[in-house]
Amino acid sequence: MRGGPILKIHKFIFLAEKALDKRLQSDVGLSFSQCMILVHVAHNPHISQQHVACERDITPAAVSRHIEALVASGLISRFDKLANKREHVLEVTILGRGVVKTAEEVLEEEIDLLMNEISKDDAQKVEHLFDILLTRFNH
Repeated sequence: MRGGPILKIHKFIFLAEKALDKRLQSDVGLSFSQCMILVHVAHNPHISQQHVACERDITPAAVSRHIEALVASGLISRFDKLANKREHVLEVTILGRGVVKTAEEVLEEEIDLLMNEISKDDAQKVEHLFDILLTRFNH
């Protein structure tokens, strides 16, 4: 593959998200972005839309669109924050919890399939490199 490391990383991310999006659309009827927000809210109950945008590093407008779809699907409930009526807090519904479980299983299965294509040693190296890179970017 031609191009420097940044182009390879970008292409990997693009292709991985595209494949995961296709699988999640098929299995749970949600996009990859919607699933990532749903899973994030499930693991952070009573989080605000603003915090989701910050922590997921996406625009507040994009979060709002995804949340609207998730609320309409009955997967997330949105409540006014008592201290500030303009800010909403989010909670995954019972139906949403089932979708989160399925989505996490799908994602785990897809990662396992990807890692089965390489040796166990290389898979450990990939995970270690991601740990290093994520630590670097979290500073």
